[in-house]
Amino acid sequence: MPQTSDARRARWPGHDSQAIEYLTRQGYKQTPTWGWKKPSPSHVITSKERDALIYLIEEWDWAGVE
Repeated sequence: MPQTSDARRARWPGHDSQAIEYLTRQGYKQTPTWGWKKPSPSHVITSKERDALIYLIEEWDWAGVE
C-alpha cells in the first residue's frame, strides 16, 4: 500500500520506473531480494539517491541498501 508523502511522490512523477532508472544510472544494482547494492562500498549516498530509495521503500515496499 502506498505510504510515501505527497511531496516525495511529486518528485518522482515517473513512479517506480523513474526511481529505478535513476538509481541504475548512478551505478546501483538491484538484488534478488528487492534491495540495492551501492556502486562501491565507499560510495556516499547523495540526497537524491536517498530520496529515490526512500520513495521505493515507502511507496513500493522495496528493501533498502544491502
